[in-house]
Formats: sequence, C-alpha cells, structure tokens
Amino acid sequence: MVKNQLVLVNSSLSFDEEINIYSIVLEGQPLNFAIVPSQLPDFDWQIKGLAEMVLVEKIGFSCNYRDRAILLQQHHSFSQGQTTQFDAVGFGSEFVARVIQVGSGVTNLQVGDLVINSGSYPYNGNGGRPGLPTNSASLRYDVLHSGNLVKVPSNVSPEKLAGFTIGAITSLSMLEKLNLKVEDKILLTAATSNTALFVLEALRCRYPSIYVSSRSKEHKQWFLDKGVKKFICPENGSLESEISKVAQQIDGFDAIIDPFFDINVEMAVTNLRHFGRYITCGFFDQFHFIDKSFRRYVPDANIIFEHILIKNLVVFGNCLGLDRHLNLGIQYLSEGHMDVNVDSISNDSSIQKFLDRSFVSSNRLGKVIFMYD
Repeated sequence: MVKNQLVLVNSSLSFDEEINIYSIVLEGQPLNFAIVPSQLPDFDWQIKGLAEMVLVEKIGFSCNYRDRAILLQQHHSFSQGQTTQFDAVGFGSEFVARVIQVGSGVTNLQVGDLVINSGSYPYNGNGGRPGLPTNSASLRYDVLHSGNLVKVPSNVSPEKLAGFTIGAITSLSMLEKLNLKVEDKILLTAATSNTALFVLEALRCRYPSIYVSSRSKEHKQWFLDKGVKKFICPENGSLESEISKVAQQIDGFDAIIDPFFDINVEMAVTNLRHFGRYITCGFFDQFHFIDKSFRRYVPDANIIFEHILIKNLVVFGNCLGLDRHLNLGIQYLSEGHMDVNVDSISNDSSIQKFLDRSFVSSNRLGKVIFMYD
C-alpha cells in the first residue's frame, strides 16, 4: 500500500515524477520539503530479529525546538555531499500512530492499538533504546521496538497526542525534581515555548503563585486568563530588569523553571531567594555547525557560581524523563487535568502553513500539528 509522507529533500534531487516543493529559510539556510510516496514495508515477521519490533503507520506528527538543529545538520550534509543513500529524509520528534503489525515476542501491543513514541531517558526499562526513538517522525511507516511505544486511550484526540510526548515527559520530570510546595513563588521563563506551556498546564491547577516571563507582550492576556499571577515582559527596561523588580518585591523566587539556560541562567540565580531551586531542560544556541564562530549567549560562570554558593541554591539539569512521567501525563490528559495547547493543525493541503508555523512564525503559541489524510 502506497501513502504520502512529508520529507526534507535535497535541493539537487530529481524525481521520476514532478513534485511540489515547499521551502522555508531557517537560520539563513534554505530548506526544501515535499510530499513523496511511501510503500508499506514487507517483512518476514518470523525472523528472530523482528520479534520485539512493531510496524506502525503514522497518523500525525509534530516538531520541537531540537528539530531545528537536526534539520540544519541534515541540510549541511546535503550541501557537503555527505548523504548518498537518502536524498529525502523524514523529520520531527513526536507522533501518534496505529499499530499495523507486531513481532512474535510483543506482548504489550496488538494490531489496531493507538500509540505514541516514548522518550524514557537516560534508560528504557522496556528494552527499547533510551530517549526518543526517532528523528524522522514524519515518515508514514516505521518499524520500532515495542519498548519505544506507549499505548494511549482512545478518548484523547489524535491531534493532541501527535504533540504530547516531549512536553509531557519533560515537564513532569522537572516538577518531580523540584518538589514544589503550594506556597512557592515560581517563575517560568520563555513562557511561549512548548516546554513552558506544558509546565504551565501541570502547574496552574495546583500552585497559585506562578509568574511567567516573555520578551513579547503579544500573548499577555492569554496567560492571565490561564491564571498566572503576573506576566512579566519588557516595559521601560529590559526583560531582565523587569524580572529583578518583581523578585525584589517578593523577596526572590523559590523556584525558576527555564527551557533555555544559556539565555537565562545568570538572571535566574540572581533572582532566586536563599535555598531556591533552578531547573533547566535545554539551551538556545544549538547551531554550532552553521559556520558560526560565536555564540549569541555566553553565561558568566563566575557570577553563576557566586550566587549558587552564597545563597545555597540547588541547580538541576533535566533531559526528558522516565516512563512514569509520560504515563502520568497520559493519565492527566485522559482525565482532563492537563491539556495540549495547539497552535494549528495542518494536512496535505496546508503544508506551507505547517512549515511556517513550526519553524518561522514568531507569534506561535502551542504545538503545530500535521495530520495525514
């Protein structure tokens, strides 16, 4: 069975049939995408090596900040002539799919199940590879280890499931490490990032003192309607100075949750109170291979460690999470205690919109989802 799939293509690629090319410019680099056919794989499922494997058909997928760097790296490989076997590659980190076939040793899944990718890291207790199982979520068909797939309930919309794994597993892992108290004053930086939006979903019904910061005031009312105590954005000075003003008024924050440490870590440790906690799950400058001899943000280690030592701060790093965090997120989502904020949903007829909203638009708010017809 042949079905369409959305892929990144080599600009020098020639196809047997004429195809439509969809283009964006990312960090100054032109990237080209296209819809190409995908053939249902035909395997002998009695082969021992496939015993724990599962064939899935993607229903929908989405991208994350990490995919920007992965796409640019692949484009770099194309331009350097390093890719010879594949001139069209999948992209994306999250998906929702339907199980098409299972190996003889698979006991946790069956044909017809609705699944999403796991992201358990640094280890996977179910036999799959640690972390995200694919950087090619857009591929229509995929063969993955059963330990890298999680069955999801049918009462949740596939559109939300297509953009769920990373935000859910990361946010709930971070909150577990922070061990927050109801009275804590919490600052959530980079408020419009997908990670921050998931953290806000997990926090807002349980903690009354949530402050969020953003360099743009465009979505201020949206966040206030979500129940945040204060939306901090540049007014008469820099964002950092506005955050410091608020911190002085409340005697410092108890906890700061930050998706981009290279931008915010100095500000964070400066504005935490004694015995405060700081946690981060990522960094902004991920594009070192694009002929850049500089980094836009270079935190001052002396300032950072001075505050950590003098104020007895606790600093956490976080990469993804464990299966229990994802399973808890699925439970919250199914029971209506957590939601996925969706910016837009696209399909085969709105490919350019999907690419623009995913990688170009500065006013995006929430997950950008692509659903196959």
